[in-house]
Amino acid sequence: MGELRTGHTRMHRFEASDGWPLSCYEYAPGPRAEPHPLPVLLVHGTQSRFTLFDLGEGVEGRAMGEEGLAPYLASRGFRVFSLDLRGRGQSLPASHFGRLRARTWRGWSVEDFRDRDLPAAIAQVCAITGAGALDYLGHSLGAILIFSLLARRPYLPVRRVVNVGGVDAAAMRPGSCDERFELIPRLYSASRFAPYLPLEAVMPVAARLAGMPWSAPLLSAFVHPPNMERGALRRVFGHALTGTSARKLESMYRWFQDAEGRNLAEGARYVHPTLHIAGVADRLVRPQMVAESLARGRHPESRMILLGRAHGHRSDYGHCDLLVGRHAHREVYPQITEWLCRPDMAS
Repeated sequence: MGELRTGHTRMHRFEASDGWPLSCYEYAPGPRAEPHPLPVLLVHGTQSRFTLFDLGEGVEGRAMGEEGLAPYLASRGFRVFSLDLRGRGQSLPASHFGRLRARTWRGWSVEDFRDRDLPAAIAQVCAITGAGALDYLGHSLGAILIFSLLARRPYLPVRRVVNVGGVDAAAMRPGSCDERFELIPRLYSASRFAPYLPLEAVMPVAARLAGMPWSAPLLSAFVHPPNMERGALRRVFGHALTGTSARKLESMYRWFQDAEGRNLAEGARYVHPTLHIAGVADRLVRPQMVAESLARGRHPESRMILLGRAHGHRSDYGHCDLLVGRHAHREVYPQITEWLCRPDMAS
């Protein structure tokens, strides 16, 4: 795959509380749009990168402005920051030896994401913009992390949250996903043989094969294939997915095993206004799991949108196509924009 030409205007490098280098990509507001008062922080899922929010220029079947949620929001006046969590892209040490050491010896966990990366990113965005708070959008694990963080630290400067294909950790219990796609236990078993799973090494091959008629069953864990153009699929597999640390998989496995204990208590303490977005064809995060998370939240104005043909949309939606599906810029992005533009909500 060639180099991805994303629309960000600047990359910010900073450190988490333990000194780990992080990167965040800024998208400046469009010159003709009315500026939005608060910045927006976008955080990807477990195997993704910031590029899931921006597939770059020249995507087959996509017009200018349809490349992803980050440039879409920027064109409508939002100052957008898209984070790469540690262990991917530029969120690794700069030297080759440093990267090798980080991946094979040090590793990272979901607790590192939650307790170190997210607070640092929130503080960095507020410092850059001078804003007293920000709005947060998380996809998949990016949403799980903020639910847990804000349940523990509700005083952080986050005004409201958009959850795209995520849940609180209490909903992620054994048997909650489609039985064919219990990915965490399977990857956890594989990770016992290596400290780092270099999934990005096979992604260029997967990108070339994506969109072939026989590939649909393999892809359905991540997307609803009829809702994806082949060009967008290739961008996702070629640029938006990455490898993973064995420590991360182990910590996720432990986290989700405690769904009936600590995680359930966290869900009951979550009080932020939240827009939950789910897809009827999502095999990883079923709509019922999202509905359970909505019910556990304690803000009266939180709500849920379910995307699928039965609900008046052009297609059913899977896990990643909530963000990169062929109709997302018409059916998902405007609802996110409307939520972010609503007046401040009662607490």
